[in-house]
Amino acid sequence: MHMNNPVLTNNTLRVKESNTNLILDTLKSLQIATRAEIARITGLSIATCGNILKDLVTSGEILEGDLENCSGGRPARQYIYNKNFSLVIAMTIQSDKTLKTLQYAVTNLYGEIMEERIKAYDRIDPDTIKNLVSDLISAHSNIKSIGIGIPGFASKEGTIGINDIEELNGVNLVDLLGNAFGVKVSVDRSPSISAYGYYQAHAEHQGQTLATILTPLEHPVGAGFIINNQIYRGASNMEGEISYIYDSFASELQFADSTKPKLIQETLFSIAAIISTINPSVIVLMGKSFNVENFKTICDTCAEMFPSEFLPKFELQEDYSDVYLQGTIQIAIDCLKPKIKLIAK
Repeated sequence: MHMNNPVLTNNTLRVKESNTNLILDTLKSLQIATRAEIARITGLSIATCGNILKDLVTSGEILEGDLENCSGGRPARQYIYNKNFSLVIAMTIQSDKTLKTLQYAVTNLYGEIMEERIKAYDRIDPDTIKNLVSDLISAHSNIKSIGIGIPGFASKEGTIGINDIEELNGVNLVDLLGNAFGVKVSVDRSPSISAYGYYQAHAEHQGQTLATILTPLEHPVGAGFIINNQIYRGASNMEGEISYIYDSFASELQFADSTKPKLIQETLFSIAAIISTINPSVIVLMGKSFNVENFKTICDTCAEMFPSEFLPKFELQEDYSDVYLQGTIQIAIDCLKPKIKLIAK
């Protein structure tokens, strides 16, 4: 009796999924295209593109457009990327002194904001977040993922650990929200997400290695890294917790300079560690604790500490709310991208 080979069946499905992702990414970039244009750009056959496009129209992920008038030929059907097929929620949480704020946005797959608000709270506990998500899902029925930025540490599984919002310590937001609403959830550190948002907003840095040093008011500095066009995450998501370096070793290494404020000392120590290990092209100082005056002091001191060929470009972003939100929107959109990739050997 003939039986299907499960390995071949699995491989066929993986190839189709990979081709589907390729076509969706291409059409998202182009916004509108014919089957022939998609085939030419992706390198897939006309027949393969036609079959996948038919499935995507049926699912609603793409829409059929008008017939394109071709001189001397048969009109070709245009296909349109359905940017509203899935919506995402982005939430950024901040804590400066006694003020706790939660900013949220609902966007489509192009990151276009459909609803946005920022609100101050005395407490931001799991019920605060869950109730807000429930309200947003009731108002926008096609929400498929949630991205959340937190001022602290979250494990790869989504459990919040070291964190400036004490009522969230130990809470697994990935499980809590994923199980309650059946959506994909991503939780990440504010320095990493802000680095991602800054990177996405500055075309001149695309393809570069970028680092941020972020310091909220009255909280230790933290860092985020963009390497190979994506957030770098350590083995346990503890990358960028650079305040531990300063607190543990600065006095022993006689790095402290009593003539400079602790923020500048800590920042210089962190920059030295980042330049010596990551060697980024750009370091962005983020947060209202940084200003034009101490930014200049930091840049001038770094120029004395390092040979010019080792120095990255330094940039200042005092208010990082926008890039924090944009980075969180992007991690929510990234949640919906399948992880499968075919790699030629």
